[in-house]
Amino acid sequence: MTKKLIEVSIPLDLINDESAYDKMPGIGPHPKGLHHWWARLPLPAARAVLFASLVDDPSSHPDRFPTEEAQQLERTRLFGLMKNLLQKKIHTKPQAYRDALEEIKKHCNGELPTVHDPFSGGGSIPLEGMRMGLPVIAADLNPVAVLINKAMLEILPRFANHPPFNPDSKKKYHPDHKWTNAHGLAEDVRYYGRLINEDAKKRIGHLYPPVTLSDGRTVPVLTYFWARTVQCPNPACGCQMPLVGSFILKKRGKETYYVSPIIERNGKNSLKGFEVHTGEPEVKGTIISKSGARCIACNEVIAHPYIRQEGIAKRISHRLMAVSADTGKGRAYLFDPNQEQQILIEPKWIPEIPLAHNPKNISPPLYGMTSYDQLFTKRQLIAYDTLNELIIKLRLELTGENVNEDYIKAVVVFLSFAIDRLADFNNSLTTWKPSGEQQMHLYIFRQSKTTYSGQYRPLWISVRRRVQR
Repeated sequence: MTKKLIEVSIPLDLINDESAYDKMPGIGPHPKGLHHWWARLPLPAARAVLFASLVDDPSSHPDRFPTEEAQQLERTRLFGLMKNLLQKKIHTKPQAYRDALEEIKKHCNGELPTVHDPFSGGGSIPLEGMRMGLPVIAADLNPVAVLINKAMLEILPRFANHPPFNPDSKKKYHPDHKWTNAHGLAEDVRYYGRLINEDAKKRIGHLYPPVTLSDGRTVPVLTYFWARTVQCPNPACGCQMPLVGSFILKKRGKETYYVSPIIERNGKNSLKGFEVHTGEPEVKGTIISKSGARCIACNEVIAHPYIRQEGIAKRISHRLMAVSADTGKGRAYLFDPNQEQQILIEPKWIPEIPLAHNPKNISPPLYGMTSYDQLFTKRQLIAYDTLNELIIKLRLELTGENVNEDYIKAVVVFLSFAIDRLADFNNSLTTWKPSGEQQMHLYIFRQSKTTYSGQYRPLWISVRRRVQR
């Protein structure tokens, strides 16, 4: 029986190293930037597995490789082809794919096998199969996975080398300019995304009022820092205690900014607001590992079951801790009570869709958040409502402008992906990274020994970030 290379030997260390790099954030243009997917298979691993599954191990051909030495020499040659496939920025090295495809043809009697992936998920295997030149069939039960695969495997190849049709590109580029790969489509997505941004500013910009700095300048807000609060059960206290893993807003080198709660002690304790200071805070946070939280006013330790009961009873509230503002030369951190005012208008559409209740994987229902709309602030829902309306409006405007209808749909699909990315970063459950002064998206839960005693960030740590203007 013929054995494939993957059944005998593959360079695991090399595959692991390149897969680790592939999983790193910020490595430039990458399919993973299209849409977040859980447990995405690293692209180098997908390439290696496909290649090693399709070429024969030399031991299967004793007539050609009669000795162990000859077989090992041939394996080394095949490993060399795999090594080329595992290079960084492989999209700039098409020869590696061509060499691999030629080798696969030799082992498949000159015919290209079809790659079938019935549970394709984020699409790593079918994408790499297609880039290698193999026919692919991808399927999944999850409609999001289907859309991700359709965008990567059908839309992008169909409109490869397609010139953009937006009016700006016609002015900026010579008529003979050659548009390769998806550059033309990307140009249109950027152009119409900017138009939508400008229109959104006009419609809902008033919901994001600027702040005034100490020097009198008025500057835009970049980030809102909110803390969920729960009433301390201590009858002698009763303070609305903030549930915060870390009060630190910025920590770079010796420069540290943090917020400090202002507690008024008059009979019963009450949380009056917050102040922004520099230096190391005396109290770094109120979350105590897995035990629960500590009241900032009376030092009482509150266990998780009480906090969950309060959430189910809809008695968890929230308070603004600080805002981050764009000074033009960096960021300023300050507390502005005017930013805490309630948004009086209502979203036109509220996603009152029930959340799956699986305590192991989906924890919001444990705290009384049972539908999707409860994961967002009212202002965030208004923003998504507005952006969705503007995308629909754009599609109607473009239809009839002598442009391929399917191409218009392609532009709309990628603009819709952008809204999904915004929802990942702009909801009431995201976290803040002080060392990078950046918002961390919802589906990354990093361990932090300095901030959360090595435990995963609890659900109630809330940093609500405005939709970028």
